[in-house]
Amino acid sequence: MITGRPRACAFARLLPCLLLPLQLGCSSKPVAPKSMLDRLQGTWEGTLNGDASSPKCIITIAGDSLRFYRDPKFWFDTTFTLQEDTQPKQMHVTIRKCAPPEDSIGAVMHVLFKLENEILTLAGEQASGEEAPEEFPVPPISGSAYRYDLRRVSSEG
Repeated sequence: MITGRPRACAFARLLPCLLLPLQLGCSSKPVAPKSMLDRLQGTWEGTLNGDASSPKCIITIAGDSLRFYRDPKFWFDTTFTLQEDTQPKQMHVTIRKCAPPEDSIGAVMHVLFKLENEILTLAGEQASGEEAPEEFPVPPISGSAYRYDLRRVSSEG
């Protein structure tokens, strides 16, 4: 006569073998790719228009805030929104604070951006309110166009 006890013992011995693959599958969550905003976070350093003799600038991005610093007389604290559906990608940058004279506060800049091989490129026109150029200007650059090629100095987060 077979009772329920031997079956229960056999089942109890098999249960860990059945659950182990489930536990392994549940504990490893797929890693989602970082968003563009996440990839931009950190401190970046570069020069204007690829000119090594021009003053170095530092850009720090934290959340949706961007701080541009060249020297005590030329800096901006801004907020920005990414326009990733444009080609090339754009960010709309609003100046919140700046070095005196403070007549640029509230100005909106339309800036092209790309991040390739850990180099952040920003480009646009110096006059606020101007539309972003249709493509990245190539050095040597003249007129009111600008381009910064920046390398990551440190990551945030």
